Amino acid sequence: MLEVDAMPVGVLLLVLSRVVNSTTLRCSGSGWYVAPAFRSYAPLLILKSFAYRATHLNLSPSVETLPIIEALGYKRFCNGVFVTLSAFAPKAGKAKIRRIRDAEHPETFVSAANLKLLQEHERFGCLSLWCDTADGGYPFIFRRRFVKGLVPAAQLIYCTAVDDFVRFAGPIGRFLALRGIPFIVLPANGPIPQLLGKYSDGKPMYYRGPEQPRLGDLAYTETALFGF
Repeated sequence: MLEVDAMPVGVLLLVLSRVVNSTTLRCSGSGWYVAPAFRSYAPLLILKSFAYRATHLNLSPSVETLPIIEALGYKRFCNGVFVTLSAFAPKAGKAKIRRIRDAEHPETFVSAANLKLLQEHERFGCLSLWCDTADGGYPFIFRRRFVKGLVPAAQLIYCTAVDDFVRFAGPIGRFLALRGIPFIVLPANGPIPQLLGKYSDGKPMYYRGPEQPRLGDLAYTETALFGF
């Protein structure tokens, strides 16, 4: 909080979390505002947050703030998004998609760490899926969104690797399409040739700290918790 004469004039909201398969604390900024008369003090709020030894994320920066966050040492790790109709992707062998919320005794086929991740994100309002294949299981988490405010879509929140999503895009896309969600949105740095869809630049994501986030991992961020 930024105060002047005991009156709030600025605020920075943070979400701190411990990420699966990482020893690094993650600090995700979920809101930042400073009254116009005090904008010159805005960087002080961000500097204050650096007291947390963590990988700091800014997943939806405003265009006017880019020079500020880059001057503060943030680095870009994602340039845009890819929107796909993955239901038309080819089959990936025998892959069975199950929603964790509806599965009976998921602890019998999901590891404890993955089950905790999936169940917690279901409580956040996400769709947590498990993909069963002959060579093992894969977790996927999505958040319901609307493309251009109208068309239902699912934003990829978590997978072990984007290549895993590309591999199982067909069965995942068909599972979601049957539930009224035809499009899937995933972070990307360019077109994905294996998938039918469109890449759009101009939605950058930034980080600052010891561990560069990988594409396909927005677990426990404000995107997962609140759909921002």
